[in-house]
Amino acid sequence: MSGASSSCAPPNATLSAMPRHEQEHILGALKQLEDNPEEARPEPLAGRTAWKLRVGGRRILFIPDRERKLFIVTTIGPRGDVYKGSRP
Repeated sequence: MSGASSSCAPPNATLSAMPRHEQEHILGALKQLEDNPEEARPEPLAGRTAWKLRVGGRRILFIPDRERKLFIVTTIGPRGDVYKGSRP
């Protein structure tokens, strides 16, 4: 996982460790981001190429790849923890 600090697990490992209802909430938010980014309301991170998506008390950090029409999730975690470490 590029851009994440060594103290963070890869997004898929982080997601699989969450309770099922939180997994579903995160996956639903990612699906909404894919289907209708304006409605999902992601926000750019100041000074970074990454964006954030708020999902309850968690944040999803991702890098959009507009050329290939996809987004690369770099970090999923609690609000206070996802901003620590390297800066994607």
